[in-house]
Amino acid sequence: MVATRHLKAIILKKGGLKKTGFQRLAALYDTVVYQTANGILEQYGADYESPLRGWQLAMAKDADREHQLQADIHAVELAIATQDSPGLRVSLAMAEAALMLHRENMFPGYSFTGDNVDIRFKVRQMTEKHQHKDHHLYHIIAYKHRISGYHLSNTTPISNPMTIPFRTFLPSVEDNLQMVNDMIILVGQIWIEYVPALKWFEQFLPKRIDHMYMKELQAKTEKVHLGVLMKNEQYHADMLDICRFVHQFVPGHTDDDESDRKPVKVM
Repeated sequence: MVATRHLKAIILKKGGLKKTGFQRLAALYDTVVYQTANGILEQYGADYESPLRGWQLAMAKDADREHQLQADIHAVELAIATQDSPGLRVSLAMAEAALMLHRENMFPGYSFTGDNVDIRFKVRQMTEKHQHKDHHLYHIIAYKHRISGYHLSNTTPISNPMTIPFRTFLPSVEDNLQMVNDMIILVGQIWIEYVPALKWFEQFLPKRIDHMYMKELQAKTEKVHLGVLMKNEQYHADMLDICRFVHQFVPGHTDDDESDRKPVKVM
């Protein structure tokens, strides 16, 4: 019976039943009281950030390994500058290959997204003490990246921007043809949806524009809800509190002020 009442409480709470409704149903032993219902939901939400903590640890380990490989490359480069030899050249090539392989297999990373939540409570009978209340909150979600960009170098540019020809940035003939082909698919899908006479064209039109990351983007995005903070993003002090809350989930974060460890950048 207790389990049934708990299950009913979760369903009623999810459905938006108010505190008064819980009190009346609890008196009939149909469910639990309002406070118990909130406690049940809090128990289910315990350790809600555990997946994000796993992402944080994975990124921190990969970043430490990347820094170690970069230090190895730098040490070999210094040795080559002092006394060059074929053996050192081979060691440098192997170290650079190890760094590239590690970057290709690194954790793809994650980012934070937040938005304000505005709620207005209206009283039935307004008095001097009982007025309408506006609550401004902030909701935060962490999203795991489906595509990694760590295979790109952060130190060496692809080419020198001062010497690269300007025509490189202009669309070529192949780019224009690709754009036309993509627009045919997009416009054709709109015609199929809104022009019934062109519905037959659906069997000949591709459903999507293929690209190199089709497999990654077909997977479901993993996300972790970090809850709602009683903070208003319009105020500087509250915004600082929001940043402090998010920063605890940044890879490499530590509460030790004397630590020289640098956090990994996330969006």
